[in-house]
Amino acid sequence: MSAQLVRLNNGFLAVKTNAPMASCFNVVGPSDADQEPFGDLPLIQCLGLSALPYPPTEDGHAEGIAIEGVGGLPGVIVSAWDTRTFSLFGKREPGDTVLHSTGPNKAAQVICTEKKRQVILATKSSDGEAAMVVLDGKNKKFQILGWGLLLELSEKGGIVIEAGACRITVHPDNGIAIQGATTTGGAMAVPMMSMAVAPAATWTALGALAGQPITAIPNAMGGL
Repeated sequence: MSAQLVRLNNGFLAVKTNAPMASCFNVVGPSDADQEPFGDLPLIQCLGLSALPYPPTEDGHAEGIAIEGVGGLPGVIVSAWDTRTFSLFGKREPGDTVLHSTGPNKAAQVICTEKKRQVILATKSSDGEAAMVVLDGKNKKFQILGWGLLLELSEKGGIVIEAGACRITVHPDNGIAIQGATTTGGAMAVPMMSMAVAPAATWTALGALAGQPITAIPNAMGGL
């Protein structure tokens, strides 16, 4: 029984068992095209974690440790990494853990940081824009942000919702603050209708002039 480092081609699922597999080969010459096939081998991974390697590209490739002659099989892959994902570890500190997709774009990630006490769920859109869900234990803050939008809950700032130039803040001590145009009382403005602010006595007087009752809505404001 021997172990060796082999390159992993495109991952796939076994037809009969649905087990994760990978086509393996060794590079035996100066060019990546000089390949010695090692066969299709099953990927033995940690319980609760399953991943398929991404095919080699000009930016790198996945590699695995193949052990020959296990359980009557030609070999098995017992661990693997992908050289294209090493950039993920550049900002990591001792105690951090990263779960990520195996493709070169690293398009989906779960980052757990020990020192910062954060759990970050991150992704990218097809045009490369990032979006994140951040649970920050150190700063007592929870955020959902991406594509110019923000939802934040924090002990210090309360609840904050932002969309472009519009912002709503709800704070247990400071009350509710609204920035940007608002509409109250309906999803859409009604043509030729408007809202105004006035004492109850004024509404009674206006109703008398109009010849019909005008109903006041206490504490309602719209079209600001």
